[in-house]
Amino acid sequence: MCKCSVSVAAFGVVIAALLYGPAQAELITSAPGGSVTTDTGMLGVSTSGPSWATDSWGQIVKVPASNTTLDSFSFWLTRVNDLHADDGLLSFRAYVMKWNAATTRATGSILYQSDTQIGPASITTRSKYTWSTGGINLTADEDYVLFLSVYGEENLHDWQRVYMGYQYYNVYADGVMVTQDKENNYTTETWSAVTSGGDLAFDAVFSPEPASSALLALGAVGLLVCPWRKRSRR
Repeated sequence: MCKCSVSVAAFGVVIAALLYGPAQAELITSAPGGSVTTDTGMLGVSTSGPSWATDSWGQIVKVPASNTTLDSFSFWLTRVNDLHADDGLLSFRAYVMKWNAATTRATGSILYQSDTQIGPASITTRSKYTWSTGGINLTADEDYVLFLSVYGEENLHDWQRVYMGYQYYNVYADGVMVTQDKENNYTTETWSAVTSGGDLAFDAVFSPEPASSALLALGAVGLLVCPWRKRSRR
């Protein structure tokens, strides 16, 4: 086989791998293997009684340096078992926003908002909820808040609440757990940041930005085609 044929064949192999091979995903998690330590405070509606619920719970995450596309994220939830369990299942949504650590607030527009979720039904087993974002391109080494909220949901009743899965000992070093109870004022009101004790149990899956893969493909074209062109001129 001639050298130019080898180059063309190698070119085809590289391009096929780039176009059809899976991107190398990076998992950021506070719950390796799905192991969740315990439960923390409650997401939901509770305007009276001894146990108050908070409208929004979230986790601050730092975007990796090379994998900047957020593909999915997850939280673990358990239904609260009490005398008011017949009030029905909780309605909530998942969100992603940019985070401003200096003001302890979300900032900018909502980058991702899920459809309404209802549940969980189990009071004995933690349910893992995962949201596929469709691929949100974020900024490397910047902070974002992944959070759940009951703001604006219909058919909410007093005492509808779920526990948020929680990890002791700040197992995730690049972020903190945050809460807010300010009626949809994500960007104008401060959040409460829990800076010691632990994090929410979460997963976040990141992959390379599509443009990065395209540049790699172009680089491969240059490396493989240029030698072939030089040989073809001889």
